[in-house]
Amino acid sequence: MKKQDSYVHYMTTASELDQRGIICTTVGYQTILPHQNYPPVGSHPEGYYFQKGYGRRLPEYQVVYIAEGNGFFESEHVKRQYVSAGQCFLLFPNEWHEYAPSRESGWKEYWVGFRGKFACQFVEEMMLSTENPIVRIHNHVRFISLFDEIIHNSEYELSGYQLLCSGMVCYMLGIMSWAQHRTYNINQSVAQTIDKSQALMRQYIGKNISPEQIAKELGVGYSWFRQTFKKLVGASPAQYQQLLRLQRAEFLLTNPTLSVADIAYELGFANPNQLSTFFRQHKRCTPLDFRQTLKVNQRHSGV
Repeated sequence: MKKQDSYVHYMTTASELDQRGIICTTVGYQTILPHQNYPPVGSHPEGYYFQKGYGRRLPEYQVVYIAEGNGFFESEHVKRQYVSAGQCFLLFPNEWHEYAPSRESGWKEYWVGFRGKFACQFVEEMMLSTENPIVRIHNHVRFISLFDEIIHNSEYELSGYQLLCSGMVCYMLGIMSWAQHRTYNINQSVAQTIDKSQALMRQYIGKNISPEQIAKELGVGYSWFRQTFKKLVGASPAQYQQLLRLQRAEFLLTNPTLSVADIAYELGFANPNQLSTFFRQHKRCTPLDFRQTLKVNQRHSGV
C-alpha cells in the first residue's frame, strides 16, 4: 500500500463508549516541510486546531511522536523544550500546550487521541505525568508500527475496531512508561552509547557507514553493540539504518525542487536506479509514484 504524506482521521464516537474504559478519538500523521505553515489550514476540526503562539487545550489525551525533524514543546507544567526525532510527548486533558516544528527542518509527526472511564487511571499507573510528558522512544520500529496498525484498523471503522485500537494505545503507553523507567534504571553509560549510535546513524545517513564502523567509533565490540542495540531499539543496527534511509527518502520526496537523482546521491545510493529498487522493496512503489501521490493528496487537502 502506498503511503501518503499525511493522514488525518477523527473517529465516530458516542458518550456511552466512554464507559468501555479507553476509546480512540483521532489518529494520523503528517509531514511538515521546511518553512511550511504549521499546523496546515483545514487539517483539523474546531476544538483541535490551534494557532502558533496561542496554543490550545484538548478534552482528551494525545500521544504525539516525532519521527523526523525537530521543533519545540511547552505546556502549563513544562517550559519550552527542544524535541527531536525519536521523542514523543503526552498531551493531557485541559492542559494548555503548544508545539511546532522548526522552520528550518520541518518534521514528520504521528499522533493518536484517546479518552474514557479508565484513561486517567491507566496513565497514572504508567507513571506518566504533566511534569514529565516527554519521552525518548528507543523501540522506534515497534512504536511506529503501532500507529500504522491503529490507522489501518480505524480507516473503515469495522466492527470491533475500537477494542483493537484501545489495546494498541495501552501497549503504546506501556512502551512510554518503560522508556521513562529505563531512563532511571538502566545503566546510563549503556543508554548513552546507544543514543550516540543513533545520532551517528542520522549524521552519516548518506555516507554508507557500517554498523561495525559505528561500533568502532564508539569504542565498543560489534557483537555487544548489535545485541544491545536490538534489545533497546527493537531492530538491528542495519535494519534501523534502512528505516532511517527510507524515512529520509520519503521526507526529501516532499520537496519538489529535488530530483530523484539528487535524493539518491544525498542518501548514498550509487544511482537513481538503486534508490528506486530500495524504495520498491520497502514501499511497493517507485519514488516517482510516491511523489505523484503526494501531489494528489496536497491538491485534495488544499495545501
